[in-house]
Amino acid sequence: MASVTMPWHRRSEQPYHASVPGLYFHESMSPVKLFGGAVGGTKTTTLATEGIYQSLKYPNNRGFMGERDFDDLRRGLYNEVLEWLPENLKLSDGTELYQHHKSEHWIKFYNGSEIHFVELKDEPRNVNLGWAAIDQAERVPEKSFEWMQTRLRLWHV
Repeated sequence: MASVTMPWHRRSEQPYHASVPGLYFHESMSPVKLFGGAVGGTKTTTLATEGIYQSLKYPNNRGFMGERDFDDLRRGLYNEVLEWLPENLKLSDGTELYQHHKSEHWIKFYNGSEIHFVELKDEPRNVNLGWAAIDQAERVPEKSFEWMQTRLRLWHV
């Protein structure tokens, strides 16, 4: 069984290796995946690495990562994604691995895929997504979750 691996981390020399629950999460083919557990159980790291993986695996993919309040998102999942991206590096053809627009809160990869970080107090509109992730889902209005499901329209095979 293969799984998501991330070769870099800004504060660690070690690559990402999923926890046992994280491995089940990454390997699941279910269209909706839920992951809960105690503090320190790798939930946020698992979401962060899955989002990066989906973005790099499928060109021109678009994903949303959200939480109820942007301040909580910025301190948690947003920061975790940034920790798993290297300081920007250039590929062999001279293009950068990714662009990070700090004020608009998105990352765009060399292959056209994007990750957008959003506040989920209300549901954003008019977007097609390949994937979506919610951190601390118990705090997000159910209508935001339902909205995200209706926007999952980019199919990758």
